[in-house]
Order: sequence, then C-alpha cells, then structure tokens
Amino acid sequence: MLYYIFLRELQFKYDLTSGIKNRRAFTNKMLQLNKGNKNTGIVVLDLNDLKKINDSKGHDKGDEIIHKSAEILQESFENVGTAYRIGGDEFTVLCVNSSEEQVEAALMKLVKLLEEYNNKNDLKIVFAYGYDFYTGNEDIFEAFEIADKKMYEHKAKIKGCYRRRRVDKLSKE
Repeated sequence: MLYYIFLRELQFKYDLTSGIKNRRAFTNKMLQLNKGNKNTGIVVLDLNDLKKINDSKGHDKGDEIIHKSAEILQESFENVGTAYRIGGDEFTVLCVNSSEEQVEAALMKLVKLLEEYNNKNDLKIVFAYGYDFYTGNEDIFEAFEIADKKMYEHKAKIKGCYRRRRVDKLSKE
C-alpha cells in the first residue's frame, strides 16, 4: 500500500516520459514564488519539430527525444534551476535566487550540449527559448508571459533561418 501511495505521489509531481517535474509541480512552485521571492529567472522552451518526429519515426522515438531533451536541460541548468515539462513539447526552467548572468551561462551551456548531441545523432534536438526575470515587483505569471512571448519570437527567427536555408538550397538545384 505504501508503494502505491509513493507511486501516486510521484505521478502528481513528475512527468513519466521526461523524468522531470510536471506542469502541476511547476504551477505549485510558481504560486509559492509569487509571494515575494526575488531574482527568479523564468526560461520557457519549445522543442521544435516533435510532431514531425512522432509522425515520421513514431511516438517511441518522440518519447526518446523528450527524455533526452530533459536530460540535456537538467545538465545545462544544474545548480542554477529546476526543469519542468509543462506540455507536449513545452518545457520551462525556474532559476530561483539566480542572477541573469547565471541564467545566460546555463543557456550557453544548453546551446553547446545541443550542438554536441546534434553532431552525433540523426534526430536533432532544437529548442526555441525565451526568458525573463521575476523581481517580486510584478505578478510572476506576467514574467512567465514575457518569457513565453520571447520564446515565440526566437522560434520565428529559427523558422525564418530555416526557410532561408531551404530557399537557398532549392535555388541552387
């Protein structure tokens, strides 16, 4: 019986596919932080092309990409923040009591680790991301919305770069 209770407790806090904390744990932490904690970096990330991977390679491969993405996020933000999977291809990292420099260094580490992974693997992991800082002067969910908006701006830039490369490639053929 205790084992069952333990498993249920894990399911309430952790995403089984990624192995990291889930949306419920994220929302609870945000509500806790909204009570005046300062210097919290909020990073919002979107895993690009997950639907394409699921459609072309199957959901097992998609799940592998989700799990590996979570591992890379955890390694990148180790000692800086906690990673959460908040949706199918959406992740966030809460960096409590962290400086902007620490968050930017973790993002640079993320870029480096993704590059290393992508150089060795056929299925690529690409994140669009944005971040903002909660200072305690506003609602923490407003800071999340700003980070989310920045992520969508980054995603548009990435897609624009991809489209340009594709057009260049097609024009050479």
